[in-house]
Amino acid sequence: MTEASPILSICIPSYNRGSLLPDLLRSIVVERKALPAQFAEARIEVVISDNASTDDTKAQIAPFFDQLDIVYHRQTENIGPDRNFLAVVELASGTYCWLMGSDDILEAGGLSRVLRAIEGSEIAGISVNYVRRSFDLSTRSAVRPPVAYTGDTVVEGREAIYRGFVGHWGYLSGHVVRRDLWQAVCATGEPLEFLNGYVHVLVMGRLIERLPRWGYVHDVCVGWRGRNDSFVTRDHVDRLMIDVVGYRDITHRLFGARSATTAAVMNDIAGTHILVHYQVAKVFYHSGATLRGAAATLTREYWRTPSYWRKLLPWMLVPAPLLHHLWTGYQRLRHRIDPQFPIHPQARRRPSDS
Repeated sequence: MTEASPILSICIPSYNRGSLLPDLLRSIVVERKALPAQFAEARIEVVISDNASTDDTKAQIAPFFDQLDIVYHRQTENIGPDRNFLAVVELASGTYCWLMGSDDILEAGGLSRVLRAIEGSEIAGISVNYVRRSFDLSTRSAVRPPVAYTGDTVVEGREAIYRGFVGHWGYLSGHVVRRDLWQAVCATGEPLEFLNGYVHVLVMGRLIERLPRWGYVHDVCVGWRGRNDSFVTRDHVDRLMIDVVGYRDITHRLFGARSATTAAVMNDIAGTHILVHYQVAKVFYHSGATLRGAAATLTREYWRTPSYWRKLLPWMLVPAPLLHHLWTGYQRLRHRIDPQFPIHPQARRRPSDS
């Protein structure tokens, strides 16, 4: 008698996260043991695609091989984050795959809640709520995901799903997808045209063409480790441009450059992700020349959207030193009210030329 296939694969693409992976794996162990009786026998696998890490990743996860059903594969060379996102799902064998950032953790009850959501469901995937944690995971702060839903729901229709969830889809750990649909999309070769940090968004956009039903779980299921964005390699303006290019190119491919859906999505992205990254870049005192270049790009990309005029442009016009002083004051006030609130290390940086 053959062993039943996993109902769920927790798919973890990883690169040099040996020091952080144990936190995630411990949270999975705890959640696995706490499952209610109805899921006690459910097969759940953990799939790790190690993108040719140069640290001690394999040694760090070794103690968990006896506690979890782990599939571990180390790439022979660094294939880039997007290809690794695709590779980890290909290595999996579950009916559904929960994409999981290697620095995040499962929150209490999160695994059970996901299993209940996918049990017997005919859906392409689900998105889940999350909470922000400090880098050391010791403190939590509520973060409202960029969705309009305040309770559990199932959304039908390709355009309604994309408009409702695309802003959330950028966060890797918040989504569970049906693996057979994911693999069918990948078999077309199209995802390899979008190695821009958001290939998973393109794939999910194609999933809902094949099955236009998507769920949302409002309960907090995953903890996002703050101040650890792997895409901030040089500065926050570079990180901003990843969002500009990624969301634009994918949405244009899926719906066309001039569609009503594209216009609505670009307005939403401009007022959420793009705004936040520009705010951070300006508060952290990137050079005046860099900020002016970013502002010119944002004007070119978003001037047709209401969010540009209501949100982005006012931030472009406020002097960077004033923003930095206001933000520093806010950090110190929060710390005075709650000593557990950590003052961001970049709050102490002095301004560069602006």
